[in-house]
Amino acid sequence: SAALVGIFAGDSVGLSGGTGAFSDKNAGVGKPVGISGLVLTGAQAENYNLVSSSAVAVADISKASISGVTGITAQNKVYDGTSAATLSTQAAQIVGIISGDSVSIRGATGQFSDKNVGQGKTVNVAGLSLSGNDAGNYNLANATTTALADITKAPVTAITGISANAKVYDASTAATLNTASAKAAGLISGDAVTVAASGQFADKNAGVSKTVNLTGIGLSGVDAGNYNFTGSAVAAVSADIAKKPITSVSGITANDKVYDGNTSATLVGTGVALGGVLGGDVVSFGGGTGAFSDRHAGSNKTVNITGVSLGGADAGNYTVAGDVKAASANITQRPQSTWTGAGGNTLWSNSANWDALPDRNNVLAVSIPGTAGQVTFDAAVDPTILQSLTSGQTLVMTGSSLGVTSDLNLPSLSQTGGTLRGAGSLNVASSFNQTGGSLQFARDVTINQSSGNLVVGDVLARRVELKAPVGGISQSAGLDTPTLVAEAATGMALTHGANNIGSVKLTNTGAGNIRLTNNGLLDIAGIRNADGDVTVVNTGALNTSGLINVPNGAVDITANSPLRIGNDGISARGDVTLVATNRTSPGNIIIDGPIASGGMVTMKAGNNLTQNAAIFGADGVTATANGAFSYGPLAFTSRAPVSYSLNGIRVTPPINPLETRTRTNSPDAVVAFLDQFGRAQRRQIFDTVMTNPDGTPVRRRDRDAVLSELSEGNVCSR
Repeated sequence: SAALVGIFAGDSVGLSGGTGAFSDKNAGVGKPVGISGLVLTGAQAENYNLVSSSAVAVADISKASISGVTGITAQNKVYDGTSAATLSTQAAQIVGIISGDSVSIRGATGQFSDKNVGQGKTVNVAGLSLSGNDAGNYNLANATTTALADITKAPVTAITGISANAKVYDASTAATLNTASAKAAGLISGDAVTVAASGQFADKNAGVSKTVNLTGIGLSGVDAGNYNFTGSAVAAVSADIAKKPITSVSGITANDKVYDGNTSATLVGTGVALGGVLGGDVVSFGGGTGAFSDRHAGSNKTVNITGVSLGGADAGNYTVAGDVKAASANITQRPQSTWTGAGGNTLWSNSANWDALPDRNNVLAVSIPGTAGQVTFDAAVDPTILQSLTSGQTLVMTGSSLGVTSDLNLPSLSQTGGTLRGAGSLNVASSFNQTGGSLQFARDVTINQSSGNLVVGDVLARRVELKAPVGGISQSAGLDTPTLVAEAATGMALTHGANNIGSVKLTNTGAGNIRLTNNGLLDIAGIRNADGDVTVVNTGALNTSGLINVPNGAVDITANSPLRIGNDGISARGDVTLVATNRTSPGNIIIDGPIASGGMVTMKAGNNLTQNAAIFGADGVTATANGAFSYGPLAFTSRAPVSYSLNGIRVTPPINPLETRTRTNSPDAVVAFLDQFGRAQRRQIFDTVMTNPDGTPVRRRDRDAVLSELSEGNVCSR
C-alpha cells in the first residue's frame, strides 16, 4: 500500500524489497521502524530513479506471555492456628523467558488450604509479580501457583485445673472428674480443645479431701487433632466422699411421763429399722435423744428424735439425715406446782422459781406460799389455765393470760398488762392497782383497797364491787358489768369512755366529787356523795331507780337519749342540771320523782319534757324543750324565778300550790308539796327555806313544828 510520488499516469511502477528494524527490542506501542533497501519494480521501473531507498514506519511490540512459574517451595511448620505459609522463590523457574533476558519472580505469598495438621498439604501461592531489567517485556498471565508442605502437631506440655466431684458414699472407688475448667498449656487462643480424663478414689470410705488418682488423660474437641500431649502424668486431685444418708429410722418408742416443765423423753430403742444401708454393709442403731414437741401436757404427743448415732463396721460411711420416724407418748397434768422463788426474781415465767413451771393447762393447781413479796405473772405461753390458785403474796399481772376455773381469793393484786380471767368470782382483800390489762370473771369481782386510792382498769364481770374506805377511785380503762357498787372516801372518777355499766350504786363518804361516764342503758340505783358534786354523762338512755343525795354539792346529769328521774328523785345542796340530747334517740326527760336543790334546777330536753313530780330550786327552776311539755297531777314547781320555754317560747309551768293566793297559809298545801319529797329531800328543803326574818337559820324541829313555822306568811313566801 506504499504510494510512490512522481509516477506519471499510466506507468506501471511498484515497490519491493526493503528491510525494517525497530528502534529497540523492548515492547511498546507506536514504536518507529527504520526501513532500508527499497527498489522499484514494474514495466516502466527503468524510467524512474528512487532518490532514497529508505523510509520510516510505526508498529507495536507487545509483551511476551509467561506460560508458567515452577520451582516455588513452601516450608513445613508446627501448628499455629493459622493457614499462613512461608515460601521460597530461590529455585523458581519462569517458563517463556527469552534467553539472555534478565527477569525474576517477586512478591509471592502462600496460604495452606486450611490451618489443620497434615502432610503434603497444598499451599496456594498468590501475588506473583516479575522483576528484572527485562520484566517490562513480559506478561505474567497467571499470578498464582501451588506448593506442598507439612503442618505438624503443636505440643501440649502441661494440663492443669482438673478436679474431682464430691460424691455420696456408694461402696465403690469410682470418681467423676470435672474437666470443664481444665487448662492445656500451649493451646492457640480460640481453639476448641477440651481435656478428658478418668480417675479413682484411693479407697471406698467416706472422708474429706480424699486422693483421686488420674488416668487416661487425653484431648478432645474440634481442634484436638492439631495438638499432641507430651507432658508427664497429671498430679492426683482430691475430693470428698460424703456419708450416705440413712433415709429412715423407724421403730423407736418413748415412755409416758407426768408434766415436769421440760421436753425430755426417755427412748426405747429395740427393734429399730434403718433405711438406706447398702447391701453387705454392717450398720446398726447406736442411740439417740428424744424430746416431746413441746413441754405441755397432752395425749399422744409427738416425740421428736435427734442425735441418732450408728454402730457397726461401716457406720462411719453413713449419717442419719433422712426421716427419723417420731415416737408418741403422753404428758399428764401435774396435780400441783409450788412456788419456790429459787430463780432469784419474781417472774412467773422463770422455771427456776417453781418445782415445775405452771403455764397453759399443764398444772391443775398452783400454791404460792408466804405472806410477803410478789409473783409477777408474765408467762410467755398464752393462756395459762388453772383449776385453783392459792397465794399469800401479791400477784402482779404484766402480760399474757391467766385463767382460774374456781373462785380466786388474793390478798393483793397489781395489773399493768395481760388478762386475768375466771369462771367464778374474784376477791381482792387489801390492795389493788390496775393500770393496764383486763379482768374477766363470770361472776363477781370484789376489790377492797384498805389504804390509799383505788385504780381500776378493764374489768368484765357479772357484778363489780369497789371499796376505797380511805381514798378515791379512778380508772385506767373501761368497766363492763351489769352492776357496779362503789364506795370511796375522797371521790370517784369513773370517766373512761369505754365504760359499759348497766346499773350503779355509788357512795362517797368524804370530800370529793363523783364523776361517771358510761355507754348504753344505765340505771342509777342510788348515789350519795357526802361532800362534793355528782356528774354523770351517759351515751344512751338513763334511769334513776334510787335516790341521788348530794347534801353538799351539785348534780349534773347528761343522757344522750331519754333521761328518767325515778320515784326517789334528787336531793342536792347545789345546782341540779338535767340534759337529754337527741344524739342516739329522742332526748326526752321524764321527772317521776321530786327534785330538791339548794341552788338552781336546770332541765334541757332535746325533745319532750314530762313532769310528774315536784321540783324545788332555792334559786329557781329553768326548763327548756324542743318537743312538748306535759305535766302529771303531782307536778309542782317551787321557788321563783321559774322559767319554762318550748322552742324558745315561754310557756306556763306546773302550778305551785304554795304560791296560790287562796292556799298561801294552808298547812295542807305545805304538806301536799312536801309529801312529794323523800326524807333527805325534805331536809334539803328545810335547810334551804327555814331562815328567820333576820336571815339566821331556824333549828330543825319535828314535823308539826316545821309545818307551823312554814305556815307563817313570810316563810311560805320564800
